Amino acid sequence: MSGTTTEHLPRVEELQAAVEALAAGRFRADRAPAPAPGEVPAGIARPLETTTWATTREVLPVLAASGSSGATSLAVAVASILAPARVVECCSMSATGLAEAATAELGTDASGWCNGTREQVALSRATRVIAGPDAVPTPVVVEAPGWDVLDVGWQLEQLTATGGWLAQQVQHAPAIVVAATASVPSLRRLENTLAALPASATTVVAVRSLGSKRLPAHVRAALGPRTTTHLDRGTWIDVPHEKDLAERGLSGSPLPRSLLNAAHQISRLIGAGSTTKEGISS
Repeated sequence: MSGTTTEHLPRVEELQAAVEALAAGRFRADRAPAPAPGEVPAGIARPLETTTWATTREVLPVLAASGSSGATSLAVAVASILAPARVVECCSMSATGLAEAATAELGTDASGWCNGTREQVALSRATRVIAGPDAVPTPVVVEAPGWDVLDVGWQLEQLTATGGWLAQQVQHAPAIVVAATASVPSLRRLENTLAALPASATTVVAVRSLGSKRLPAHVRAALGPRTTTHLDRGTWIDVPHEKDLAERGLSGSPLPRSLLNAAHQISRLIGAGSTTKEGISS
């Protein structure tokens, strides 16, 4: 074509740079560059350099074998029996169950925990999206005697795969509570969780009913050998289904007495009975 020169045509290097920019999402001026492989996006808590947490208080992890097993409500109930105590909710802020649980809000501390209280129980929850269990900020160390109940908020396989202070606490805890529901999928996950727990820990299973006082035959048939052992030796605690709590979630209202009774039984099984309140009459 007459009058055409090559000085205004893009060079090979420029074309390659353009292709790379498109792949990285840098083709719009108002869009931030996509994170490099392995990089955590801005605004999300990153894995911590400090992966240990030293505390002189008693620590009790509460694990959920499956979703919607009531682990957070159970953690608050157990802390209420063990009081003075603190519940540290270790999940991401987007999954919190403590947003309405405090009766008094105390603000956010330097480590990024939003703190509140209800009677003799302190509540700490995350204020950021957390990418994984190894990115959970270390809680502020409380010097006063008492209990730190860890609402773990992650599956056990996630903890063991990533490490961090939370995984260490679960691995070395003298006692662990595992919450589940009386359903076939949840009890199957419970069996897998029990198989992966450290053998040195005293483990208590807390199973929330789904409205029935007895396990249906098809649910009982799903019990694995480890779960059956807990049922036979009395380390299986029945947690009655509370319709209002299940529908509304935790609030500043008093916890149901049935839940507190289950928490009291747990406290006895983990060896804390001499330091806790007497049973809650129904």
